[in-house]
Amino acid sequence: MKKSEIFITILDVVSEHTEIDKEQILSTTRTNDVADARCIAIYYWKKYGLDTAYLMQRLKRNHHNSIQHLYNQFSSRQQINRYFRSQCFSIGQELAKIISIEGQ
Repeated sequence: MKKSEIFITILDVVSEHTEIDKEQILSTTRTNDVADARCIAIYYWKKYGLDTAYLMQRLKRNHHNSIQHLYNQFSSRQQINRYFRSQCFSIGQELAKIISIEGQ
């Protein structure tokens, strides 16, 4: 699977599960629900091999800190928020199915 396909697949799945528009996830909006969705997306983008430089380009960010900050917050958000943890689990399961099917 190409980087661009992984990026779009994860964005689609996160948007569907969190009910946050893709444009909102890619925006700089800082409301909790949008930031949570963006945090989940960044975690899975990095998990599936997209590097920070690529994400900076796709998210139109000037500095890696904005991406790294959300990535670093992922586990603490999971510990604090049960709903966030549940979303991460279901998103992860769906992505594992989709990306393994695409990879065959």
